[in-house]
Amino acid sequence: MLFRSGTENEALNTKIEELWRDWSRPRYCDTSGQQSFQEMQAMAIRRLLYDGGILFIKVYTGGKYSFRLQAKEVDELDTSIIKQKPDGGKIVDGIEFDPYGKPIAYYFRRYTVDGYYLGESERIPADRVIFLWEKKRPTQIREISPMARTLDRIRDMNEYMTAISVKERVLACLSVFIKKNNPGTFGRGVTIDKQSGYQERMLAPGMIQELNAGEDVVVVNPSGQASNAKDFIVTQQRLAGSGQGLSYEVVSRDMSQVNYSSARQGLLEDQKTYSKYQQFIIEHFCQEVYSSFLISIVLNGLIEIPDFWNQKEKYLRHEWITPGWSWIDPLKEVSANMNAVKNNFDTLSRICGERGLDWREVLEQRQKELEYMKKLGVDENGNHETGTGA
Repeated sequence: MLFRSGTENEALNTKIEELWRDWSRPRYCDTSGQQSFQEMQAMAIRRLLYDGGILFIKVYTGGKYSFRLQAKEVDELDTSIIKQKPDGGKIVDGIEFDPYGKPIAYYFRRYTVDGYYLGESERIPADRVIFLWEKKRPTQIREISPMARTLDRIRDMNEYMTAISVKERVLACLSVFIKKNNPGTFGRGVTIDKQSGYQERMLAPGMIQELNAGEDVVVVNPSGQASNAKDFIVTQQRLAGSGQGLSYEVVSRDMSQVNYSSARQGLLEDQKTYSKYQQFIIEHFCQEVYSSFLISIVLNGLIEIPDFWNQKEKYLRHEWITPGWSWIDPLKEVSANMNAVKNNFDTLSRICGERGLDWREVLEQRQKELEYMKKLGVDENGNHETGTGA
């Protein structure tokens, strides 16, 4: 996501944005020095879907930027601590709550270097912890993975595809069994299964197998064809996708059955799901991180704002620009956007925001391009103006 400071002082905005881009690099924002802030956001979304949540601890150290983030998995919370507090609060599932259910501290397990649990925990105040998880019920205090709605579907589909694969491999084996009336010596190099007492047999393409006296062959031909698997798999993928708020085309990457209208409608519905997670990350993660970042650079003296503490809310005002959406038919989309802006049904700010762009930067860059084109004697259509040269 792109970030833009929201003060009226453009020079100050530019300075803050430069410091932010510098801080967002792995060496500054991550305590381990391995992930950029953009990668942390991607990891947060991934863990939200798989684990149901993720935690980030605000760490204040030395160096150019004293503020950093330390990522923690939800499994690191010490769930063994259960306690009722005299004031009506409680400690449960590794989280300490006040009487109104507001988290005031988190307890994290402490481990040795080789991963052995020491049997003790570290208490960290809630104002230093960012716990990302979606609350679905008023009494809910811990995360639930959204994938829980579709795991059964995915498991059934994987097991079915494994069974179909084995069946097709068996059917692809052309084998010949030879039954001999005078087998000669009995017990020649056969392997006996200890549990069933039967000889172990395996199928292989073009296999020729001799049978012992008194044995016969019964061919096992599985009913049905592999082509029937497509309908089952498509149905399972469609149900699994709908459980996550996504269309079948996005889940399966199969665009063979769509046209422009259906693809665009499906994309719009999928964007509602994506927008929900984008807004969640902005409100619960990005805004909190930016506030801590700005306060830290003011305290470190990296930027001078004389009236910062008197008008802190003013300087903390900012906006986030989410990544842009791709267009199925750019010509149709551009034409519709031009008409919408011209007739005041839409704004340049919103349209640029959908493309992951800052409308101010777009206009500023466009002005620079037009001035440079005029300097070279080129009109807006890319043609040389009359009398300025070939």
